[in-house]
Amino acid sequence: RGRRALPEREKPRGTHRVLNPGCGLGRLTWEIAKLGFESQGNEFSYFMLLCSNIIINHLGKEEVTIYPYIDQVTNQINFESQSRPIKIPNTDPFKIMDARPDNVNYSIGAGDFMEVYRDTPNHWDAIASCFSVRHCQKLILQYLT
Repeated sequence: RGRRALPEREKPRGTHRVLNPGCGLGRLTWEIAKLGFESQGNEFSYFMLLCSNIIINHLGKEEVTIYPYIDQVTNQINFESQSRPIKIPNTDPFKIMDARPDNVNYSIGAGDFMEVYRDTPNHWDAIASCFSVRHCQKLILQYLT
């Protein structure tokens, strides 16, 4: 469904630059780069940046087991559901990124969005986010104007 919004292939996807503010662990940023676009995430949280670095640069497929629901008691059917393990990452970041088209850049910029990108509003072709940006409309509008 979302692929319909991708630009036509009149020019290589790697020439389109996509910015992903508040990228967290960088999964959306990574998926955009995997599709062949130049992709840069932005994250303020040191903890997110640290975890992202470990997952993307140091782990192979399903190398670590986590229990993300263990401390959540709402919306759990039973204890087995609450204590189910998740293996991360669910894909091999090295294989996939090695298979991307040449000259496709993928990176994550650390810091406050308005500080880091203050002087680059015309550099980006699109802003992508996997969360609602309604609460920061002023920020995005200020950036785009």
